[in-house]
Amino acid sequence: PRPSEEVLNTWRKGMTLEDRSRTLPAQAWIEHKDPSGTWMGVILKEGKKRQLRRMAESSGLRVKRLIRIRIGNLELGDLLPSEWRELTGEEIKHLQSLIIKKG
Repeated sequence: PRPSEEVLNTWRKGMTLEDRSRTLPAQAWIEHKDPSGTWMGVILKEGKKRQLRRMAESSGLRVKRLIRIRIGNLELGDLLPSEWRELTGEEIKHLQSLIIKKG
């Protein structure tokens, strides 16, 4: 099944998963639809183990593929699995500011 507006709104408000844990509100939208399925965009504020797959399962949806494009403010760009890149000075400063705020 394709995600309904009701499912998207549930993801946007936060939902209770089958293990009774609660997710924070997520940004969720339809990127595009084609005969093979629906591409969604989702931005999570947290990343619990297999959270997107668990949210989809609880909503009656099947995940065929996940593509992570960033982690926090770190854009992954064209990195392939097991590849890495050096952080920019700006990225390092941002991460350090997060540590200082939590400390």
